Amino acid sequence: MSLNRARTAITSLNEAVILVLFAAMILATMAQVISRYVFNAPLIWSEELSRYLFIWISFLGAWLAWVSREHLGIDILPHVLPPRLKRPGQVLIELTVLIFALASMYFGRKILSVSLGQPSAVLRLPMFWIYLSYYICMILISLEILLGWIGGQRPRPVGVAP
Repeated sequence: MSLNRARTAITSLNEAVILVLFAAMILATMAQVISRYVFNAPLIWSEELSRYLFIWISFLGAWLAWVSREHLGIDILPHVLPPRLKRPGQVLIELTVLIFALASMYFGRKILSVSLGQPSAVLRLPMFWIYLSYYICMILISLEILLGWIGGQRPRPVGVAP
């Protein structure tokens, strides 16, 4: 399987997961509203479930934004640099993001291990499953950067002509 096909497959899978999580979040929220206002008996689990689904959606969406170069704060640099510095600026952005992702996973690994024994307040899920969303996002972003450098098939920075 070529690198581009693998990227497309991973992106499509990620989008499908986001859609499923979003649908589940909407259903949990609707169940809460119906239960509270129709039956006057609020659910105790729906708010927590919706929050955790939103966290997963946010981090998976952050990776999608990275892949499509739609992070506002990161995309501004190529717009303000002179043409000859746009590509080196993009590499600097990628290197900075890669260092941040790897460092945050390395220094935050203790949180992930401790969270295995920490249940959530209502659903009693190990918080590991919620914190894992951040690590998956950082792994996907790191892989995207590294595979782009290795394969030489990175998306063109905003404002850079072919």
